[in-house]
Amino acid sequence: MEEEEDTEGNDLMEDQDTPEEKKNEEEIQGEAELEISINALTGSVGHHTLRIQGTINGKTLNILVDSGSTHSFIIPSWAREGVKVIQTNPLAITVANGEKFKFSPVVMDFRKMTLSFEKEGQTVLLQGGKKPSNVKLESGKKMSKLTEKEPECQGEIYLLNVEEEGTEVPSKLQPLLTEFVEVFEEPQGLPPPRTHDHAIVLKQGTHPINLRPYRFPYHQKAEVEKQVSQMLANSVIQTSKSPFAAPCLMVKKKDGSWRFCVDYRQLNAATIKNKFPIPMVDELLDELKGAGYFSKIDLRSGYWQIRVKAEDIPKTAFRTHQGHYEFKVMPFGLTNAPATFQALMNNPFQPYLRKFVLVFFDDILIYSASMQEHYQHLKRVLEVLKANHLFAKKSKCFFGQQKIEYLGHIISKEGVATDPEKIEAMKDWPLPGSLKSLRGFLGLTGYYRKFIKGYGGISKPLTNMLKKDGFKWSEEAKLAFEQLKC
Repeated sequence: MEEEEDTEGNDLMEDQDTPEEKKNEEEIQGEAELEISINALTGSVGHHTLRIQGTINGKTLNILVDSGSTHSFIIPSWAREGVKVIQTNPLAITVANGEKFKFSPVVMDFRKMTLSFEKEGQTVLLQGGKKPSNVKLESGKKMSKLTEKEPECQGEIYLLNVEEEGTEVPSKLQPLLTEFVEVFEEPQGLPPPRTHDHAIVLKQGTHPINLRPYRFPYHQKAEVEKQVSQMLANSVIQTSKSPFAAPCLMVKKKDGSWRFCVDYRQLNAATIKNKFPIPMVDELLDELKGAGYFSKIDLRSGYWQIRVKAEDIPKTAFRTHQGHYEFKVMPFGLTNAPATFQALMNNPFQPYLRKFVLVFFDDILIYSASMQEHYQHLKRVLEVLKANHLFAKKSKCFFGQQKIEYLGHIISKEGVATDPEKIEAMKDWPLPGSLKSLRGFLGLTGYYRKFIKGYGGISKPLTNMLKKDGFKWSEEAKLAFEQLKC
């Protein structure tokens, strides 16, 4: 035992630092422990970081304000930009994740992306931004066409889990988005009662419409249950004892996800139609002459921001394989839903319509001749949305742009042009093999008829094919089809 203890003691003596090494170690330990987060190392913007722009000797650089780092760090290449560097003792830096600042009255609001502090009695506010992505999103259809044309095409496909953002917001408009940040939040609970709550007025003598539910394939049942649970949690629907019942179904979206739909066709057939006028797209676009700055606001789940009148809620009932439910907010698929929504939107924006605002259902366009005017116009629109408890989806909005897509058109100071993607879809349309496909083609080309000289005459052989027993491809019809595609 004594030999073991002596050996251990000798080992400890041999590992002790020299007086000079011990002094350096004490100096290092005297410093606060340094920590740098993974966000700071990679330059990424996370939930506890914000990015602002600064300068060194007139050269612009990105500054990442990060609550997970305890000190300020700069990369060597920037440190050599005319800044005097003083050599210090070696510093031990620990990579950390999430530790908060503890050393000054700095207020960081990561929801509004702001940082504020006091300097010489004045409040300094820094507004963070997001670096625009250089990644371009391509549809699966476009990729399929590319690989068909270029069989030897090689590349890499990345699945990115990122929040989609619109084009970068001009700095002059950024304070407005901070001021009205609640307009872009997720709505909580039911929308408030309004004069434009949706009513379902049935024809006299109509009995409750009660249909059996559709059978779901096994792989869709879990998705139905998931979406019903989400709608229950968000107060969109509630369990029902109504004598009404419509079947529901799942429709696949372009991105591969599923849309929950209710088949209200029989209910719609028994509903008295609303005659509220829906605006014509061509008439709306005629109002844009002289405008050079545009913002587009897309409402979040627009229909669900309108209540169904209490006495009409039972009429929206639907059945799934697991239960009987009814909508508390206006569902998609009701015959008068578009008219209700347009009436709701027209009402608060009435003083501004066709002056600097266009509203087509849930798409709001703000247009102005100058950026100064645009700031005031956008502010008034955001005030209206806030006052009326209407919520927008920021990732689908665009602000202060000089060229913008709106209702299938490209709008700029130069005027209104067709959307190249829609034109490409027309050019790539295969020869229709059914009435449904032909109607789809004529609907798309008809939307741009004002850009096609003599559209009515050219399309006549095709419209004749829509008549009863008229779906037969003649040489004249094939020529008309190719002419419209050019």
